[in-house]
Amino acid sequence: MAKFYEVTISGNYKTATRDIVEFEGIKGFMPYCEDEVMDMHCRARYAAKWVKETMGDDRDYKRINRMREIFIDDKVVVEKGKYSFVGKDIKKLLADELQDLATAKDLRRIPLPKLGDIRNTRVIAYVAYCEKIRDLKIKHQAEDFSFFKLPPIILDGELRKETEKKATNDEVLAAADALDATKKTKSALTMDELKILATQNGIKFMPSIGYDTLYAKIYGNK
Repeated sequence: MAKFYEVTISGNYKTATRDIVEFEGIKGFMPYCEDEVMDMHCRARYAAKWVKETMGDDRDYKRINRMREIFIDDKVVVEKGKYSFVGKDIKKLLADELQDLATAKDLRRIPLPKLGDIRNTRVIAYVAYCEKIRDLKIKHQAEDFSFFKLPPIILDGELRKETEKKATNDEVLAAADALDATKKTKSALTMDELKILATQNGIKFMPSIGYDTLYAKIYGNK
């Protein structure tokens, strides 16, 4: 049996016509992860999906353009089944399975939903898994790189905690809420955390964007 969070969220989102739609009592399951990154993974990787799955069948449902506010009202640790990626080849994972892998293994380099095509996301997942789990470097930007030739990796359900020093979950969420000038230090945030900040604040960017360019989009050139 695997450990999951059963999460209850509320908040609001914007539609393409800039209407603000409130939601509450939305429930969903996500793989268990450490508390310091749980909120970040929940908001960035799962909240929009849960809202759409819960409200999408309502004829009055208005499609999400971007999530505006997300509040975690409750979370309970439960044990059930197994993670969606267990026993599968990382090179063939589907979109939701890649998000579950990113959460359970805390592989933050795996792009957030809709921030990359499935092929590119699989490549990044493979590279991140090899580097973080197997301590193996994959030269995926080399001219002779061939994803097709890479051996399959069949995934287990073991949890992993990131051991490198990163900005804490509270720091990331505080920056997302305030974008305060006192927090505009490049060394405080990783590329993945910048992408999460941009997504939470409705800032559009290409998956291949550079760190400095994305940083400037969020904080300006100061």
